Amino acid sequence: MLLAIIAAGVLWAGLAAASFRVYRSAGRLAPVAALPARAPSVSVVVPARNEEAGIEAALRSLLAQEGVQLELVVVNDGSTDGTRAILERLAAADPRLKLIHDPELPEGWLGKVNALHRGAAVARGDWLLFADADVVHHPRALASALELAARGSLDVVALMPRFEWESLVEHGLMVAFLIALVQMGSPRLDDPAYPDDAAGSGSFTLVRRASYERAGGHSPLKAAVLDDVELGRLLKRSGARVAFRMAPELVRVRMYRCNREAFWGLSKNIVASFPGKPLAALAGGGLVGALLLGPFAGALLGLFSGDDVLVAASAGLYLSELATLAAMRGWHGYRWSRLPGFPLFAITAAACIGAATWRAIRGGTVLWRGRSVRVS
Repeated sequence: MLLAIIAAGVLWAGLAAASFRVYRSAGRLAPVAALPARAPSVSVVVPARNEEAGIEAALRSLLAQEGVQLELVVVNDGSTDGTRAILERLAAADPRLKLIHDPELPEGWLGKVNALHRGAAVARGDWLLFADADVVHHPRALASALELAARGSLDVVALMPRFEWESLVEHGLMVAFLIALVQMGSPRLDDPAYPDDAAGSGSFTLVRRASYERAGGHSPLKAAVLDDVELGRLLKRSGARVAFRMAPELVRVRMYRCNREAFWGLSKNIVASFPGKPLAALAGGGLVGALLLGPFAGALLGLFSGDDVLVAASAGLYLSELATLAAMRGWHGYRWSRLPGFPLFAITAAACIGAATWRAIRGGTVLWRGRSVRVS
């Protein structure tokens, strides 16, 4: 057992080092100090399905953007809650807000991708921003991204937001996020010589219209569950110059609104990261669970057997894991009181991977926002 704890410690140290290397290599984008003399035209495309809890704050933050000529296109993708009423009230007060209600969903298309496609088709800006309906933006988020694009002659700017966690399951997702960041993060994200190394952000992906159209828009991605990552890869393969930055001061989001939503949201995203390999996802979930629960198991075994070295090693592993997550505080909004129990919360992450894997093996679906999404 001692050797297993040591191996877990080495694995965790490598994971932590890799994650912070991604943070450093991606860089951090802060609010721009001065606005441009000539305001660029930007169309923001927002897909919305059952988003009544957060859409008003998100849209008001977009309508408050400084230094741009703004057009806001919101596609209400068959919402069954109060989303439509909120949208119509906001549109009546601001002519920059255009609405598309209940677009037809063609066979073979996922709802969100279809909504993005329909919104982009009517947008008129020189730049397109694709943003989820629960994201709150700093007033100079667009201006800051556009300044970076102008400075680097870029076609795409994707920003990683500050994630805010509330429920128990959400806190468990911090570890899954860390692993996903390492998986997608690479110093080669901005390097055109590596077209397959790309990242995306559903919270904020700013694209030059000409580059978006040259890549074929969202049509090639009609069945993509991870549409943001696949859009980034599609654009980079088409020759677009891209930049991926951390932007906790500019963009923030609470991805999931309750334990249940966090459970199934992580399920579909992780299984979609292993297309055609559900057992690989299951193995990864088991590894995460073993890594995080190992300190507890080792400490208990050491206490019962009188092995002080095993207890000390287990405690050291736990403290190193705790310190790593505490150091991520600048990128995550979480409750300090819940952080010490993060390994127990992470059991839910492993459980939802297992549930989604089982459904994928059986050719099943995950229910997401009232619509079935095939996770295989």
